[in-house]
Amino acid sequence: MLVMRDGPRDECGVFGLYAPGHEVSRLSYFALYALQHRGQESAGIAAADRGGHIITRRELGLVSQVFSENDLRTLAGELAIGHVRYSTTGSNPGKTPQPVHRSKGPAGSRPDPALPHNENRTTPAELHDGL
Repeated sequence: MLVMRDGPRDECGVFGLYAPGHEVSRLSYFALYALQHRGQESAGIAAADRGGHIITRRELGLVSQVFSENDLRTLAGELAIGHVRYSTTGSNPGKTPQPVHRSKGPAGSRPDPALPHNENRTTPAELHDGL
């Protein structure tokens, strides 16, 4: 059954970046800003350093509202993933900022992955656990 909807037909914007020696957080900010037309509900960046330590910042709002200069400084690393959200379902947007990331592994364990996606996922914790 074809479902008709009003408004834009865009969906989330997702990107990945690997740029050793560059400010990946600032490049990520501009990449998300360029993708802002793909989603205006929330924005997020997960950045990782060589050791695999992941720092994530994600919130509801436009890219320019979510990230401060201080946020960009703390998102250090050489690789990053980012996401801007445009929901296509009536789910609670407060639970949807991405990339999905949990850092609750035991001490000395491998870092948990961060994951942006462009689909309707009702169980992101289960997806994350499966990875």
